[in-house]
Amino acid sequence: MRVLVTSFTYPPEKNGVAECARIQAEGLARAGHQVTVATRKLVESSQPRAADMIEVIEFDVHDTDTAGRCAGPDCARYRKYIADADHDAILCHAWQTWTTDLALDAFPDSKIGRKIMVSHGFSAHLWQRHPGFPWGLGQWLRNRAYAKSLPQKLRSFDHVVFLSEQVDRDRFYDHCALERFGGPDFSVIPNGARTDFPATGIDFRAQHDLADRFVVLCVSNYTKNKGQETVLRAFLEADLEGSALIFIGSEFNAYSERLKSALSNHAKARILFLDKQNQESISAAYRAADLFALASKSEAQPLVLLDAMGSGTPFVSTDVGAVSQLPGGLLFHSEADLTQLLRRLRKDEKTLEELAGRGSAATGTLYNWERYVKDYHRLLAPPTPPAPNNSGEYS
Repeated sequence: MRVLVTSFTYPPEKNGVAECARIQAEGLARAGHQVTVATRKLVESSQPRAADMIEVIEFDVHDTDTAGRCAGPDCARYRKYIADADHDAILCHAWQTWTTDLALDAFPDSKIGRKIMVSHGFSAHLWQRHPGFPWGLGQWLRNRAYAKSLPQKLRSFDHVVFLSEQVDRDRFYDHCALERFGGPDFSVIPNGARTDFPATGIDFRAQHDLADRFVVLCVSNYTKNKGQETVLRAFLEADLEGSALIFIGSEFNAYSERLKSALSNHAKARILFLDKQNQESISAAYRAADLFALASKSEAQPLVLLDAMGSGTPFVSTDVGAVSQLPGGLLFHSEADLTQLLRRLRKDEKTLEELAGRGSAATGTLYNWERYVKDYHRLLAPPTPPAPNNSGEYS
């Protein structure tokens, strides 16, 4: 089957959607499908962009700050590409991005067979508060039209895939809209966890002089939305004896520098900021950690928590997206809550072990990439013809 995967991001870029699109594309290609990926113009990198069996077509297009609008010299080229495509199926990753919105424009003229939406959550209807007047209200008002058109957009697809059974008016608003206004059939295919953490030989604790400290790990891009500042303040307030806090992000930026400057009055705190770590080093960090912490302000189903589960590391997290459905961790609702959780778990090895066991077990049965690919392979399979009844006729 000829399958077209569209995603506004793709490796070597590092984020959750890029990773999901890569695993999906490569897995379907290994299953025998002819896979093409349409994405934006990617940054140069020494890392391989994709498996040799996948064709990656790049377009010089980017999203603007208003949902449904895009810019770049290749907008018309991409729309025409979708209109002329004759693939058996298209898998569109994520709402509120040019790869999906321009595809929707082209669908009436397209010869593509099945049109499948791969939802990573929906947020156009949510007010994202910005510092300073008018506090993001202008962007929210501009996004209202996009949010109101969601039922129509849903009906443009033949099938929708959600990450979770969860239905709410927050990040799973698209699932809520489908239930309320009707639309195509849907499936639930959750993201997967890394369960194949390699034995790299890297001793992360020895490498960073952590010895037998209680290690709290936070892996995410350095950005305000990921809430590293909350984790840092709670850790310092908890004042845990014999502990260390490790931050790992893609690369340092102004936000990470702000975090570092906050440590000027805490010279004794054992806190490390790392960037540009390869997968082997990140895997070693997960294995070395006693607890994973995430204070993100908005998520759907964060891969970093799934990876913590896959490595047997318990987690604490804000109650965002579908995190409440993930076994293997505890939720907090404020910085003070996190401070108390850190103090409690530092002395509660039994709870840590129980959480680690639940998370690890769940990745073996539900949250794993092997099942993820198999579910998409089954979704793309042509319908099974009806079997003849005893009279030899088809029912």
